[in-house]
Amino acid sequence: MRGVGICLAVLGAAILVAGGAALAADVAGTPDVATGTTTVVTGGVTYTFTTPDTTTGGTTTPPAAPDAPNLIRTLPGDSGVGLTWSVPLAGSAPIDGYKIYRGTASGGETLLATIGNDNDGTDARYVDLAVVKGVTYYYEVSAFNTYGEGARSNELTATPGVPNLPGAPVVTSLPRQDATAALEWSTRTTGVARSPRTGSIAAPREAARRC
Repeated sequence: MRGVGICLAVLGAAILVAGGAALAADVAGTPDVATGTTTVVTGGVTYTFTTPDTTTGGTTTPPAAPDAPNLIRTLPGDSGVGLTWSVPLAGSAPIDGYKIYRGTASGGETLLATIGNDNDGTDARYVDLAVVKGVTYYYEVSAFNTYGEGARSNELTATPGVPNLPGAPVVTSLPRQDATAALEWSTRTTGVARSPRTGSIAAPREAARRC
């Protein structure tokens, strides 16, 4: 165009185009609510304009990235760490994948891997095989879609080679009745894939003394 503006009449509205950029428009076209734009095709050329949202005072709600996932648990093994997280709300477009962050200090996670979204359930999983036995790792996860990456999840830790075992129970009473002893203990926080143990145990009766 060599810097010369071309005036096009489209549906009774004037569009001034200079260097391929629309400078002013009041054009009737095809609106796209998801992207907040209106598309007009004329003379074989497609023009896209931002569409004001008259229901919110002339502003348009920007497209949203996914919410933060909830990192549910870590499962350390001898040669890897399994991660499981809940699938978050997708935002303005379907979730395309996830980013896994890892570090050796709390708050010091950096990008470890980017994976696609091949999950069709409520939870998603990843196995980190690039680990060193005995080293404690810190993990976070985020989701992304066409409009960007969402916030990171909560932080969890795992130490390969050291299983997440339940904490030690605390004995709360030791009653004795009829030569028996019953032990009672409180439930402690359990590790990954472990069931809490509660109950009591009775000692056997003392054997009768022989003369």
